Amino acid sequence: MSKDYKETATGTGPIPAMSIELVNCALRTSSGRYRLEPTTLTFASGLVTAVVGPNGAGKSSLLAIAAATLSPTEGEVLFGGYSVSDMNARQMAQSRAVLAQDLSVAFGFNAVDIVSWGRTPWRGTELQKQDSTAIKVALQSLGIIDLANRPMSELSGGERKRVHLARILAQETQCVLMDEPDSDLDLAGLATLDLAIQGMNALGKTMVISSHDLQRVSRLADRIVVVAEQKVVAHGEARAVITTEILSEAYQTQVKVQWTDQGVAHISIVG
Repeated sequence: MSKDYKETATGTGPIPAMSIELVNCALRTSSGRYRLEPTTLTFASGLVTAVVGPNGAGKSSLLAIAAATLSPTEGEVLFGGYSVSDMNARQMAQSRAVLAQDLSVAFGFNAVDIVSWGRTPWRGTELQKQDSTAIKVALQSLGIIDLANRPMSELSGGERKRVHLARILAQETQCVLMDEPDSDLDLAGLATLDLAIQGMNALGKTMVISSHDLQRVSRLADRIVVVAEQKVVAHGEARAVITTEILSEAYQTQVKVQWTDQGVAHISIVG
């Protein structure tokens, strides 16, 4: 099923925009219980896909498998039709950038040091010449140019999140996966995040984002994946998935969904 990645990528530059495919992927615990039940799912090239669902539903497991930071116990993950098993760590880092949910404080490093880590995959390539520009643009895009020389240990949780967002922006990959990037951010941080997501999407990047903010993702995402009880229960275009029936069943709570003419879903709890 997989192709030989080495035939089409030399590791010296970005590869074309690509989809991420999970083929019969599943994840089990050591006791054999499912953390994620078998699923076949495609995160379409150039689109923003949001993964939503209750706490403990399996969103982070799904995202980690899609990002190839966690290997499924069953199935295969493909990047642009090529198995991740055929790609080395450098090729993976050149193909996708990942923002994990848990970000540890990097003691001894300033914000700009963290952002510069995003350029690591391009060392020794022609794209290394763009390091300074990419780092500066990333800091400016996230509105943290004034934090560049501040130690990470002195920054708030929201400020550290924006630094790491700048890191994945500076990495300049075709795929971006973010696990709850909107947590810890204040209103200004959320506005900056939305602009960054829209900007990356405008560049044709394939983006996968998990979030609990259904109203925000209804506006930002092209497609929605709903995860509940360790399985994918719905996926498709936002309006077709963010519905009263699907969300009420997934969250085991009666809700009402109303879409505005501006393409934003308002969700309220009934009763």
